[in-house]
Amino acid sequence: MNVSSRALGALALVVSLACVPSGGAGAPASSPTLATPAPAEGVTRASRSLTLESAMSESAMSESAMSESAVSTVSLAPAVASSRLGQGAESAPVEPSLASANAQLLAGLSAKAQWLDATEAARLERHATRADKNFDHFGRKVGEPMARWAEQTLAHEDGETIFYPFSGPDFATVHRLYPRAGRYVLVAMQKAGVPPQLSDMAAEDRRTTFELHGQIMHNFAHMGFFVTKKMNERFHHELPNAGLTGTLMIFAEREGFAIDRVEPITVDEHGEVVVHPGDRAQAQTWHSVRLHLRRRTNGQAVTLDYLRLNLADWNLRKHEGQRRFVHLMSGHRTLLKAASHLLQQRYGFAEIRDAILDNAPSVLQDETGLPYAKLAQGHQVRLFGQYQAPHMLFDADPQVPLAQAYQAQADSVEALPFRIGYRKVAGSCLQYAERDVSAEHDMSAEHDASAS
Repeated sequence: MNVSSRALGALALVVSLACVPSGGAGAPASSPTLATPAPAEGVTRASRSLTLESAMSESAMSESAMSESAVSTVSLAPAVASSRLGQGAESAPVEPSLASANAQLLAGLSAKAQWLDATEAARLERHATRADKNFDHFGRKVGEPMARWAEQTLAHEDGETIFYPFSGPDFATVHRLYPRAGRYVLVAMQKAGVPPQLSDMAAEDRRTTFELHGQIMHNFAHMGFFVTKKMNERFHHELPNAGLTGTLMIFAEREGFAIDRVEPITVDEHGEVVVHPGDRAQAQTWHSVRLHLRRRTNGQAVTLDYLRLNLADWNLRKHEGQRRFVHLMSGHRTLLKAASHLLQQRYGFAEIRDAILDNAPSVLQDETGLPYAKLAQGHQVRLFGQYQAPHMLFDADPQVPLAQAYQAQADSVEALPFRIGYRKVAGSCLQYAERDVSAEHDMSAEHDASAS
């Protein structure tokens, strides 16, 4: 086997390890290309003032008390910078909540806490250095050009809600694309899990926690995805109560937010997201989470909801509250990325597909989202990047009309200055669809005329 074939073989092996995509069962195994957040401008270890010791030096908590600590807070002020080690501060420091202090350590934005011994302190310093390198890499290659492109391209209003089904923990991408939103709603199949409480962990569990999150950050920064199946297996065997909450917290801190508190949530019978009434000492209470965030630049409150929810038709029709939730969320701007072509299947995901097509004011997606033929019927669609065929793991090509559109509109297809979605020979692509209000008005007038 020559070098090229070995490399291809290795890539195929890595890709083959990825899990069934977030949001539904029975789909082909795939490797979601989830973008990794770079530090938001001015949010680096060298430019943030932290007083972690005040939050991390609380007495050790029992398991039952731990859940309460996850939502208790120390007062937060908008952050302005200084050294991550507290050296040379030029402005008033932020006193973080315990959740924020934990997230800053996991994100590599700090390497100090009173419970650290010399060995762990040295390990965390290395973890922080690697995290800075990883996020800097992502920022230059993806995050910064993505943000500039979004500012010039996407309609976006202050404080609105953005719906991101099949997301995994990919807060970075949705925040870079829609940075002024007041609420982000992510939906996937993986459990969220209890917020990491680093000071309560055994040293070996802490080591595993940092190792796993360090691996996630590296994979996101350099490959654009992490091998979900392997990660889930490691979390299950080594940290059984852990899930995506820690990853969401890392991304929030790296995107320039302080975490006020984290609480478990669920969907009620009306389709509304509410605080979970269950015992917070029990892991099953934490399948879905809400992060109460505050922008460090201006103190603005932002909500990040992560719902563990199966979006397949059979589940939504079985649980009326979850079906109503999907229809409520479909009325907001929607992002679809690395969704394994699930919405293009004739059966299986018609409920959410039709809800988004009927209600969303705009849809931003890669080739794995809504079927192009249906999307183009009621929307003005702009094409970006290149598309010829799906990722090699998908044998059938349900997006033939999309490939034909890229070919027919070759002169008007716009450049895409960053990579996103599954890696393909042709590169990345996005379609930005805005609802055609004029067409809806014409259809409504036609209907009224025929009725009279």
